[in-house]
Amino acid sequence: PYDRLRAAAARVLSNAAGRALAYELAVGRYALGPLAAPSNDAFAGRRASGYGALLAGIAVAAAMELVGGHVLVRHLWGDLAALVHLGLSGYALLWLVGDWRALGARTTTLDGGTLRVRCGLRWLADVPVADIEAVYHVRRPLPSDRPTVRATAGTPQFALDLRRPVVAEGPYGLQRTVTRVALSVDDPDRFGAALAAAVGEAPLLEVSTMLN
Repeated sequence: PYDRLRAAAARVLSNAAGRALAYELAVGRYALGPLAAPSNDAFAGRRASGYGALLAGIAVAAAMELVGGHVLVRHLWGDLAALVHLGLSGYALLWLVGDWRALGARTTTLDGGTLRVRCGLRWLADVPVADIEAVYHVRRPLPSDRPTVRATAGTPQFALDLRRPVVAEGPYGLQRTVTRVALSVDDPDRFGAALAAAVGEAPLLEVSTMLN
């Protein structure tokens, strides 16, 4: 649904405005609408992120804050301020639910010669497999020697160094040009094997521990 919204918005608005509008619409669509199950060959990353437990804790805290904050804001600044507070708090909860559901529906796939990296409503990037220079198992914090996008809701498991930069698109159409993509998946062994088969033999594929 997000890709279709982006395409439709781009036909009637400028690139930046279209991307922002599509993102806003996608938040509600993924939070409230029906979603198709991902294909069997897709690589989801929701379970690996541990985002579900975090979301449950945030939702409980937010619900308590919403009631107490609404009463306090109304008492101090009046009904209009209380309505604004209610609307912002409700949108924040809607975004969290939409992002969590999108993590399960918008999955990373290997489509022909392209690795289509999808991380819920956070980041998307299309990486040509031929441009992957090295693949790392991430066991330490990522170094800052390359412009990087963290396409994960948790700790990255893999980092892909690229020969040529790609454009990653984030929330509200924010774009970033990067030469490293970090991601995590629920089935790292299957993902590593599929990526190795797509990239080919060494030295094109280098799987090692990131040192710094």
